[in-house]
Amino acid sequence: MVPAVSLRVRDVVFCHWPVEPRELRRRLPERLDPITYDDRAWVSVVALAVEAARPFGAPIGGRSFAQLNLRTYVSDGREEGVYFLALATGDQLSAIPGRYLFGLPYSHASVSHTAGEGDVTVRCRTGDRTLFSGRFEYGGTPYRAEEGSLDAFLVERYRYVADTRFGRLVEGEIDHRPWELVPAEAVGEVDADGLFRREGLTPPGTEPRCACARSLRIRADRPRQLPH
Repeated sequence: MVPAVSLRVRDVVFCHWPVEPRELRRRLPERLDPITYDDRAWVSVVALAVEAARPFGAPIGGRSFAQLNLRTYVSDGREEGVYFLALATGDQLSAIPGRYLFGLPYSHASVSHTAGEGDVTVRCRTGDRTLFSGRFEYGGTPYRAEEGSLDAFLVERYRYVADTRFGRLVEGEIDHRPWELVPAEAVGEVDADGLFRREGLTPPGTEPRCACARSLRIRADRPRQLPH
């Protein structure tokens, strides 16, 4: 792996919902299939604060911003990975390399990510339309997902696949330590309807499966074209 970007994320919120595989398949490129856990496919919202995102090897500097990701889990017939349905950030300078270097579907939105002592509040809007909102409380003993568990299926992913604006599929590696998760729960309603509808998915009708993580250093390599 030759890293292209290095960043630290903090106060990460994971929200996971089960979806019908056949619905998700309609939203994916032809070469990709949803993968399942106990016969259910999953879609996740990941909200986080990014700190010091910079090209790998740069001694100082970097940008900090809030980001919201909508992702699912796929196979191209060879390997499994994360497929990003959407990424939203208010920092346009950070979105440009994400779109053009990594092929990721970044869009500009107002993303608010406010962390307190044991809670995180997230809001994502575009214009006067709410895409996502929720407040989450977390606490307890951090843990690592057990191999083979649903938590591991949802968070321990070290490869991404992206559909570039030129219609090509690319893949890349992600390098980080295993996530240290903290039990979390939503306080009140989690509103993800706008985000799901915008991406052609039926809004979730259940409460999400939630977890948080305090901090993690991540490196990602340059994407390469997916082999035929």
